[in-house]
Amino acid sequence: MSQQQMRLSCFACKAKKQRCDRVFPSCSRCLRTDTECDFPRSRRSQVARPMKVQELQSKLVKLEDEIASLKTNNQVSDKNVSSDPQQTDHSPKIISEHGPATVLHSHSASTVVASPILTNHGLTSDVVLELTKAYFDSLAYAAPMIHEDRYLASLSQPPAHQPPLCLQYVVMALGAYASSCSPEFVESLYQNAKAHATSEDPDGDEHDLVTLSHTQCWSLIANFEALHMMFTQALTSLCRGIRIAQALGLHQLGEESEGAILASAQERIILEEQRRTWWFLFLSDRLVCGTTGLPLCINQEDVTALLPTSEKAFADGHSEFASPLKPLHSFTTLGSSILTVRVFIANLFHRVLNHTSCISPGIHIKRDQHEFWDRHCRLDNELSLCIIKLPENARIGNPIYNRDAVIVNTELQAAIISLHRGAIWNLRFSERNSCGEEIKRQQAHHSQERVMNSAQEIAHILRIAGAYSTTFMNPILIFSVYLAALAFIEDFLDTQKEQSQDTALMFLSALVTIGVRNVVARSLAKQVAKDMSHVGIELPPDIALQSDLPSLFSAEVGVAAANVSFRCFI
Repeated sequence: MSQQQMRLSCFACKAKKQRCDRVFPSCSRCLRTDTECDFPRSRRSQVARPMKVQELQSKLVKLEDEIASLKTNNQVSDKNVSSDPQQTDHSPKIISEHGPATVLHSHSASTVVASPILTNHGLTSDVVLELTKAYFDSLAYAAPMIHEDRYLASLSQPPAHQPPLCLQYVVMALGAYASSCSPEFVESLYQNAKAHATSEDPDGDEHDLVTLSHTQCWSLIANFEALHMMFTQALTSLCRGIRIAQALGLHQLGEESEGAILASAQERIILEEQRRTWWFLFLSDRLVCGTTGLPLCINQEDVTALLPTSEKAFADGHSEFASPLKPLHSFTTLGSSILTVRVFIANLFHRVLNHTSCISPGIHIKRDQHEFWDRHCRLDNELSLCIIKLPENARIGNPIYNRDAVIVNTELQAAIISLHRGAIWNLRFSERNSCGEEIKRQQAHHSQERVMNSAQEIAHILRIAGAYSTTFMNPILIFSVYLAALAFIEDFLDTQKEQSQDTALMFLSALVTIGVRNVVARSLAKQVAKDMSHVGIELPPDIALQSDLPSLFSAEVGVAAANVSFRCFI
């Protein structure tokens, strides 16, 4: 082969990107460097690999999408500059509301990136972390819908990937409340939370700005307002949270697909957080509407969401069978989830309060007595069955203190008190009760025994928990303590037992102690003291009561008295 016939450079020159004189069998450079010279026999095509072309195309499409997303987010930020929104993930899907954090079991979360807006309000990273941890340590058990590890991990992300500011503010407001911070500071955090939540409400074509975090925010705002006896505002905030949840389809998180079963721990946690948010709204709706006499916001027939899994499965992201929604008066399988137990009890409590809502002293009851007593017996049996079917982690064990068990058992005993006090007053004021006087006395005696047994049980729970416990800051539990106190006051009126007087004074002292930090307890302590004075119980001189507080049962705070107005002291 001649040099004229060889038109391609040798491999050695080509690798070094040097000029080759193409002399066969060895070029001059290879001869000079004593390198083996080898020439290609044909020209190789330089077409790119098909896979590489596809990769470049996909990268280009992804880059174009990111640029378009950045433009959209910048436009939204400019439009809402007055309200300072920090939520840049505006997808209507409820997949990852707390940013891309995937860290589990990292309670330390030592590095918190505070948003510039928080910093401008004097909330440094240390303050944000301290108040957030205070909330999860003291109050999150009452609203077990936010995964603590995911939330804390998300705070170490850039501000654009953190939870919305409205949720951060209300979490810190509740944490500051639990930490006994100054009322002005707590109020400032609450006002900021509500202002940001209101500014981020859907408006026109901006419905995709609302996420799961906004649902959680409104439910916590309602919780805060109830703690501060702003019940009318709490009802409004709760309804907002419920409607947002329904718009996101949380009430329809039904049967699990094969993909959900095989999902990662992080994906299972997100799905369970959505379910828990819905069921917390459900039980709040039952308790709030039951104690105020207002109609329910959630129709049970429209709910297809699966019930929550256990607290351990939620914390660890483990796969666990989630029960479908069954009739809520069926207690065959309560499971081990405390939240599921609370959902059942809240629904039962609402039915009891609705059953007794028409009973008031001095007003003769004109209702079908057969229907009343049939319903009374059904509810009484369901309450007894519920106590029997409680899982072990929901039972009171002395001296072991379990605040979940405190909530569950206190609400159950309060429901029994409400049911049987209603039965007693129905016997006194019913115009259509045709049974004989002896039967009336027996039924009244039985109901009075049930009332006193439940009141004694609440007294036992209160002694275990202690009045200083943040557990009894829950308005429903404070209401339960008030019902138990009324039971002992009424028993003292009938029997003049010194034990009933002492226990009633113990309840009053507990309400006064809780009332140091809780306005609802202060108002009810004032009412209990007034009732004690009516029956001749002398108040201790060290009991200090505020006289300028409105009554919890007045129209000033937006609470109907229907379910407790059958007291004999008005």
